[in-house]
Amino acid sequence: MTNIKKYVWFTCCIVVVIIIVFPIFWMCTISVREAQEVFTIPPRWVPEKITFGAFERVLSDPAFLQAVINSVIVSISVALVSVFLAAVAGYGLSRFEFKGKNTFIIYMLSTQMIPPVLLILPYYLILKRTGLYDTYPGLMLTYLTFTLPFCALILRGFFVNIPVDLDDAALIDGCSRLGAFLRIILPLSFPGMIATALFGFLVAWNQYIFALVLTTSANRRMLTVVIGAKLGQYNIFWNDLMAIDVIVCFPLIIGFFLLQKYFVRGLTAGAVKI
Repeated sequence: MTNIKKYVWFTCCIVVVIIIVFPIFWMCTISVREAQEVFTIPPRWVPEKITFGAFERVLSDPAFLQAVINSVIVSISVALVSVFLAAVAGYGLSRFEFKGKNTFIIYMLSTQMIPPVLLILPYYLILKRTGLYDTYPGLMLTYLTFTLPFCALILRGFFVNIPVDLDDAALIDGCSRLGAFLRIILPLSFPGMIATALFGFLVAWNQYIFALVLTTSANRRMLTVVIGAKLGQYNIFWNDLMAIDVIVCFPLIIGFFLLQKYFVRGLTAGAVKI
């Protein structure tokens, strides 16, 4: 009976892996097909003729290259600022007691339950009136409101697992509170920092609706907006669209596999504790 359970479990795992991997495989095969072969019925699992014309068209498009630059600038900035501010906030929440602390933590958690689509109009009006509409700082501030509370809670849970005795020992040896935080606590929380940085980067990298509404000029478009523009009213250029998806997704997949152990350790060690 035990062996049957193992075979069933193993089969279920294989099915799940196939379901997850198949869209990636199909995306890659579509990106190297010719346009007329995309609509072949019955579909071919392997392209009859491999061509990289879609990649050449995409990489020679100035709008796409500008969108890559925009997304990289905004996403990296959001990740770095999220880590810095979340580290300071998480350390304060883990080491100091103040009135209403638990209520404040619950409030931070509750912000993650608000559908982002409800905030589009308020953000639009705020950015318009402050002159930040259609700018990098405007998008960064908008994305930070989504990433910062969750990142602070992740790092708070991580800092809670670091003994307070280390802070006390550093203070006795002559370190200031800031020195103990920078020299002792941050190096020990490196996995948590990686986890929060990846979370902040992915939120900014994948965001579509805010990037569409809060930017108008061509030189401020994000990658997600450029991808959406490929969905024409009458024609959809599937091979070009899949080529963009491959270019956009694979750096994220490679980066995730390289940093996977830090990401998992950061999330598991940083479980929220109230």
